[in-house]
Amino acid sequence: MNPLLQEKPCSVLMALVGETYVTQLAKNANCTYAHCANILKKFFKLGLVEYHIEGRIKKVNLTDSGKELYKIVGDLNAVLLARRT
Repeated sequence: MNPLLQEKPCSVLMALVGETYVTQLAKNANCTYAHCANILKKFFKLGLVEYHIEGRIKKVNLTDSGKELYKIVGDLNAVLLARRT
């Protein structure tokens, strides 16, 4: 199954607003650090995120492809929520 169609990867994607730390992203997506790191590894292989390392600090942000997918998933989520009500 495509990892992007599962709940946690979508949560991680939608929590990726601007440049952030993996720890903070895991908290915002309500998942463990290890699970978030594994999801981000898959996103990196797909070209959706990029890392910036500053000393010991590792920050992550969306690439242009990731931003496009972020918009698509956000729009889909809005449509699904509208149909629910």
